[in-house]
Amino acid sequence: MLIKILLFLLLLSSYPLYCQANVWYVRVNGGTSTTCTGTTNADYPGTGINQACAFGHPAWALGAGYSNNGYTGTSGVMVGGDTLIIDDNGGTAQYAIGYGMPNTLNCTTSDAKHCYLNHPPSGTATAYTKIYGSAWNTGAATAPQLYGTQAVDRVFNLGNGIGFIDLEDLDITDHSSCSVNFGCPDIHTTIPPNLGNYGYYGISGVAPTNLIMKNIHIHGMAYAAMLLGDLNGTSTISHLTLDGNP
Repeated sequence: MLIKILLFLLLLSSYPLYCQANVWYVRVNGGTSTTCTGTTNADYPGTGINQACAFGHPAWALGAGYSNNGYTGTSGVMVGGDTLIIDDNGGTAQYAIGYGMPNTLNCTTSDAKHCYLNHPPSGTATAYTKIYGSAWNTGAATAPQLYGTQAVDRVFNLGNGIGFIDLEDLDITDHSSCSVNFGCPDIHTTIPPNLGNYGYYGISGVAPTNLIMKNIHIHGMAYAAMLLGDLNGTSTISHLTLDGNP
């Protein structure tokens, strides 16, 4: 009997162990990665740590910070194959992306442009990394808004060479009517918090592969809606609306 048990354990150890992907939640009245677990779609109750509640900003899930010249930002909790659901609060939820957002590292007033979210971790062909607005599967015409602030280079960061990413039901914009060449504060002579709520690109990345984008609205950016170089693999882009991007 002992020999059979040992053989069973030996066979079991020869099979790879698979971890179930996590589902993370963000909502306006959520908390930090210290106060909330991020795995329950509920508001932070106001007291305590490690509570069953959502994060209050996507930066707690993805990490953020100065992302240029070899610097990296803070770490997020997401790993490849995870899902992030961002609550739209009935279409009123807004999350500022840029200098001043939470969970940042190495952000300086002299280069606020590069203070943006970390890119999502790559998924796999059988387990895409997913970032969805909360109404992605309901048919409701609402979406959480991610808006650029303090001249951030990109509202949503697709990094360099990442793959198997699924983005759905997001509203991406900024809160300024200026454009980079007409009316926006000069990033070389003005420092935060005086740069205003504008951002350069809605989505920016290099050589993403196997990308899904669905029901994305990018509007009112100060320079361009997207900068996606060398799109690779089998990618599907549908119901993408771009307007008011100079």
